[in-house]
Amino acid sequence: MNDFSTRIQMARRADLADYLVTYHPNEVKITGHCVYYRNNDSIYTRFGFCGYTRFSTNETGNAIDFLVRYLKYSFIDAVNALADKGHIIPLSQPSCPADVKINFSLPVSAVSPFKRVYAYLNQQRKIPSEVINMLFREKLLYQEAETGNAVFLSRDKNFCELRGTLSGTKFHGIRRADPSCFWSVRNSKERIQTAYICEGAIDAISLMILRKDEDQSKAVAYVSIGGVRNQQAIDRICASVHTVLAVDNDAAGEMCRNSNPNIEHILPEHKDWNEDLIVHANTHKS
Repeated sequence: MNDFSTRIQMARRADLADYLVTYHPNEVKITGHCVYYRNNDSIYTRFGFCGYTRFSTNETGNAIDFLVRYLKYSFIDAVNALADKGHIIPLSQPSCPADVKINFSLPVSAVSPFKRVYAYLNQQRKIPSEVINMLFREKLLYQEAETGNAVFLSRDKNFCELRGTLSGTKFHGIRRADPSCFWSVRNSKERIQTAYICEGAIDAISLMILRKDEDQSKAVAYVSIGGVRNQQAIDRICASVHTVLAVDNDAAGEMCRNSNPNIEHILPEHKDWNEDLIVHANTHKS
């Protein structure tokens, strides 16, 4: 490997957040451990990582990619700047924020078709069959082999939300690789314009169904943060896209709204969006 090839490998391992804060402080803003690009705050990295993520499009890249794409460096200048001035991260550490895995494992999937999950969501939760099948198809939902639980899996596979499917059960579990991770379903493949933050995946799906007509002309993400107290996920989403709080209509939801007074919010008529969907489905039975 020649000298410049070695420098490229070094530059790809540079701590991007550290470099940006040190040499381009006016181009970024810091929120907690995250660093966001001011010209497009859908783009973020974190201290200790050499890559970035663009939330609105799922784009990821290394430190060189960022300098070339967004700060108009030439490739050679980016390599030299990062190799000479950057803090080089050991290969044992992950390259991008989305790659972090901390004591995190996914439940083993049952063999399709996922009949118990389908019946639970369709019959008990009144989720239409076409929506359930879409979630299966996009691999955002599957059935756990051992328990039959519904597993709502994030696109980058760093977050899953589990729901018990037996009649009367209230089991709800969350597994996440990082506190800021979340699950979402989208009504469009276009760049997301608005994110509605819900407490759970079933509420996010229910809200998407209830707002189908109202939101059909724009690209929307309906998000589960896995619990009303997940402020880190709320902060991450708010820094990336126009956000609306759509948490439960109860005391815990009110505390969340009071803690985020600058975020627009909407309220379900009943306790949560799935209750609204069930009432709507029962009212409109043919």
